[in-house]
Amino acid sequence: GFGRAAHLIISFAAAGICVAGALRRRDGTRVAWLVVALGIVAWNAGDTYWTTVLIDQAEIPVPSSSWRSASANARWAALVAP
Repeated sequence: GFGRAAHLIISFAAAGICVAGALRRRDGTRVAWLVVALGIVAWNAGDTYWTTVLIDQAEIPVPSSSWRSASANARWAALVAP
């Protein structure tokens, strides 16, 4: 239903806003905005998989968190980017 997809729609919209912000920039912050957007998209990829495939399973496999790890790494890189 809509409840399961609502958070995904909002999160992908946030990634789009970050990309739009990056495209408006001409300085060094453009890369940081793009890395933040990449982190959000990576997080959403894992969340989409969780919402569409794993949520109703009795046993959740551990590797499903790999997208979230990639997302966390991308966000960390955005924090330390010049």
